Amino acid sequence: GGRGRIRTDERTKRADLQSASFSHLDTLPVKEKEIVREILGLARPLSRQKKIFQSLLESDSLAMITCMCPFPGKSVVGLTGGIACGKSAALEIFLRNGWEAISTDQLAAEILATDQTVREKLLGRWKIEVFDERGIVDKRRIAEIVFNETRERSWLEGVLHPLIREAWREKIESTDQSLFVVEIPLLFENDLQSHFVRTISLFASRELQHQRLLERGLSDHQANARIDSQMAPERKAELADVVLLGSGSHEFLERQVLLFLNAFSEKQPQP
Repeated sequence: GGRGRIRTDERTKRADLQSASFSHLDTLPVKEKEIVREILGLARPLSRQKKIFQSLLESDSLAMITCMCPFPGKSVVGLTGGIACGKSAALEIFLRNGWEAISTDQLAAEILATDQTVREKLLGRWKIEVFDERGIVDKRRIAEIVFNETRERSWLEGVLHPLIREAWREKIESTDQSLFVVEIPLLFENDLQSHFVRTISLFASRELQHQRLLERGLSDHQANARIDSQMAPERKAELADVVLLGSGSHEFLERQVLLFLNAFSEKQPQP
C-alpha cells in the first residue's frame, strides 16, 4: 500500500509539472541543479522531447568544439529566439558576467543612422516618407512598411543584413576578448549556425509574446504581424543547441543563463 501511494504521488507530481504554466516556472521550489530536471520535464511537449542543457551537462562535446569556430581562439555563441521572448534580457546577463555582448538590432540602428549609402537607398525606395522632419530615419514608419509587405521586408533585409554581419564579425575579430555572445533574431532564418560554437534560443508562448508586445504599445495587428514575420519559437527550439525559457521572472532567466555559463566554462579545453 505505502509504495503504491508513493508511486502514485510521483506520477501525479510529474503530471502536474507537465501541465504547469511556463509563466509560473519561477515559483517552483527547487534548487539550482533541480531546475534543469524540472525544465526537462516541462520541455517535452515543446520540441520532440528536446532535452534542454542535456548536451552541456552530460557530454564533453564543448571541449572539442572550439576548433570548429570560424574565429580562432574565440568562443562565439549565437543567441536568438522569437520577438518578446527575452533575448535582450539574456544578452544583458551575459554582459554582466564578463562576455562581450553584441546586439544586431543595435548595429542595425547605427547603420540606419549613419550609413549614407543606406539612407540613399531608403530614399530611392520609399521617398521622404521614411524620414522625420529632421531628416532622421523613422524606424516606426519603416516597421509599418516591412511588417505589412513581405517583398519590402526582403528588400530591406537584403540591404542591411550583409552590413550587419560584416559589423559583428569585425567586432569579434578586432578585439582580444575571447568570449562573445551575438544576439541575432533571424539567426536560423538566415542559416548562420556555422558561425557559432553553440546556439541558444529563448522560448515563450505566442500568447505571452503577444501580451508583451501590446505592453510595448503595439496594436493587436502590429503584434501579430511581427510575430508572424519570424520562424515560430517552437521551431527555433528544435534547431538550437540550448533553449532558455523566457516566460518567468528575470531572476529565473538569470539562473538559467548562469547554469549555461558554468557548464560552458567547465567544458572549455584547458590551455
